Amino acid sequence: MFCDTNSYTVEEREKINFLRSRISVDVTLNEDQVSDHYLVKWLRARSLNVVKAEEMLRKSLQWREENGVDTILETLKVPEHIMKKALIGYLGDDPVTGLPMLLVLEGRWDLAKDLEEIKEKDLIRLNIYFMEYIQKVILKKCSEKARRPITSFIEIMDLDFYDYRMLARSQCRNFIIKLHAMFDSNYPETVSHVSLINAPKLFFVLFNLLKPFIFESTLSKVFIYGNDNWQEEFGKRFPVELLPPKWGGTKPGRDEFCSGDPIWIFGLDENYFEGSGTKFVIQVQFA
Repeated sequence: MFCDTNSYTVEEREKINFLRSRISVDVTLNEDQVSDHYLVKWLRARSLNVVKAEEMLRKSLQWREENGVDTILETLKVPEHIMKKALIGYLGDDPVTGLPMLLVLEGRWDLAKDLEEIKEKDLIRLNIYFMEYIQKVILKKCSEKARRPITSFIEIMDLDFYDYRMLARSQCRNFIIKLHAMFDSNYPETVSHVSLINAPKLFFVLFNLLKPFIFESTLSKVFIYGNDNWQEEFGKRFPVELLPPKWGGTKPGRDEFCSGDPIWIFGLDENYFEGSGTKFVIQVQFA
């Protein structure tokens, strides 16, 4: 169904050891970074080319140091009202693979408005914060539960309410390209499967613009659905008992969104889905 294997081919094992020996010459790796399951991700992202994988890994380690990524969960003080509006849900673990299933309400994020009012670097750092939380909290818990390394997740991205301004404004397009390039360069092989649902027709234009900036290994994991052709597929791919009714599931809750439920990992405001407000604007700067 989905893949997060920690079994390696003979070639992969040889190249993992080779990459480890090359990078360890002048770089001190922590306990996780020296592991097989960490190093193989960089190799797979570069089609097992050790030289290219080493170059990619070195650049990422430098990026993490320059941007304080290793300590961002402790140093970036995200205001509580933002945490309560974070449009990310942790639905549970896929029963077959043990991978966490994340639901992201991307279409409800008013990126155009945010980029008008706050600095781009603040939005970048917020996205790094969320990715590091997924890595260090959610994947860690899943690994402990499965008693083996869980290094990737399944993502459902809902594009309902997606705004055409994301296409019309070059600032939005450039930000999205920059964000995806950053994720691909520094979090390889982290997403096992992505289902984009409720995609408007214009979204395909944006996706075609993004393709040159996304690794082929990532593109092969992305599946895009319109407004009316994803429900049947979801019933086959995902445990319906873990999905709120809004997304074709049977999970009980106060409404079809399961508002206020612990699945909203940052405490999404239980009143978020009520009233006419459908877009979320951050409207804050971080220190």
